[in-house]
Amino acid sequence: MLSPQLFFLHFNKTAGTSFYRYLESHYATDEYIPDTDVPAMQRAKFEHEAFISKLAELKLVTKLHLNTRYLNDLRACQPGFKAVTVFRNPIARTYSQIEAWRRVPDVILSNVTPDRYQLLMDARQLPVEAFVEKHWARLSNRQSKMTAGVEQDEPIADTSTLIDAARTELAKIDFVGLTHKLPELAFQLSWSLGLYNGFNDYRLNAARAEHHLSPLEKDAIAEQVVALNDADQPLYLDAERRAFIQYSDAKYAIFQHSGRAPQPRLLTNQESYTLTMEQPLYGEGWHEREAGILGSARWAGPNRLSTLYLPVSHTKPAKLRFMIASLIDPSLLSDLRIDANDHPLTFTSQIEEGFLVLETEALPPSGEPHTMRIVFESEKSVSASMVGASTDDRQKTIALERVQLTPVPF
Repeated sequence: MLSPQLFFLHFNKTAGTSFYRYLESHYATDEYIPDTDVPAMQRAKFEHEAFISKLAELKLVTKLHLNTRYLNDLRACQPGFKAVTVFRNPIARTYSQIEAWRRVPDVILSNVTPDRYQLLMDARQLPVEAFVEKHWARLSNRQSKMTAGVEQDEPIADTSTLIDAARTELAKIDFVGLTHKLPELAFQLSWSLGLYNGFNDYRLNAARAEHHLSPLEKDAIAEQVVALNDADQPLYLDAERRAFIQYSDAKYAIFQHSGRAPQPRLLTNQESYTLTMEQPLYGEGWHEREAGILGSARWAGPNRLSTLYLPVSHTKPAKLRFMIASLIDPSLLSDLRIDANDHPLTFTSQIEEGFLVLETEALPPSGEPHTMRIVFESEKSVSASMVGASTDDRQKTIALERVQLTPVPF
């Protein structure tokens, strides 16, 4: 496979430098922006059309912190560009940004604009609360603004408008990763784009321990930082979901390619299907088997997301029934989301024979066999030790004992 045209949507302080260096290793040096040309390219942004034309000549766009407005204009003249990005927990990203400004070396200060100089000196000299109060606009919703195609100092009507715009653009990003799971993103790209997966996860530009904000400093600005990221937080959860599902799908695609995955089967008439945890389970985000109610069960975790691939489809309307042996925290049920093939499912819950049974609405029939991907999404995962039940520190959500796909009675 030839290396594709690729645009890296680079948010500040998300380990983006580490990842774009990995991306560049798959391209010839004349196919991306060399380090020496970065200042000139930054200045060229003010001539927008000419700048986009320059980007269109490249196979890999990295190094520049360009929002999705540039991506969309680039795709208008080069539709083949795929996009990849890395998100970070917005609170951790904001702390890291302040730390980065504090440690800019003196040799750099003489070459920055007066506004930039004042920012960097304030980061060094002001108490952290005063710094955030003064420079809050630079710390506000960085990831959602760049995703929405909005400049950092551009006025925003309200948070919901920004979130909606960012979600619309996020859907156009081909590959989404997370800072703390960069090897998984490299795995996705190696499978999907034919890149060689030589990612070593060494972090460039990472702050040393002595440059970190102290716990007291973080506590002092915690409420401010949360408020400044009121759009970034829900967007991050969407990105976390995208990243998890893409990684899970890539692993299952390789499993299918190996010939080991079960062939999808089409259920006809009144035929039903049952999966128990005594059988092999295909999917991500599950702990090992343990005792359930009538047999083995498996806890979903340690992520708040889990996937399950069922090798069945059906010619008649059918319902899914999930027989839950336990919940790590009963409150999780009110926020539990279940999707089948990217479609959210409504479901009811009732107690049957000691199980919590979640029964979905009727799923539409299929004309051909295909694998059904189920996604369970909770607001969080919890350990038994956190709720005082035991000393088990494993993060869990639900304990699944069996799944049934049954036709809807006439």
